[in-house]
Amino acid sequence: MIKYDSQNEIRLLERALGNIKNFNDHFVAYNTEFLGTSTNDRFIIKGKNTQDADCLNEICFGYDMYDQLHLLGVYVTTSGIKFASTELVMGVYGYWLVTLPQKKKKSM
Repeated sequence: MIKYDSQNEIRLLERALGNIKNFNDHFVAYNTEFLGTSTNDRFIIKGKNTQDADCLNEICFGYDMYDQLHLLGVYVTTSGIKFASTELVMGVYGYWLVTLPQKKKKSM
């Protein structure tokens, strides 16, 4: 069961607003799946390394393995895999897979 921390939610929303105002980030409501942690940028997602990923100037939210909410930066690998990450604690980074909703097929 997710424990809600109102103070943390307010702090993250204020930080997200600051990123939108000052860094031209865009908020996107992605679905995220927590994948794990790393002490560097060499995390492997679906067999692809995140080291050479490009920043998309997008932010979203995601829950970690302890159901703690985090503000995440969104990136894309050279192979097109979208992921999000953030520094959880000094020198430890969390990684999330970003998924898009399935597009509905048009019925004839």
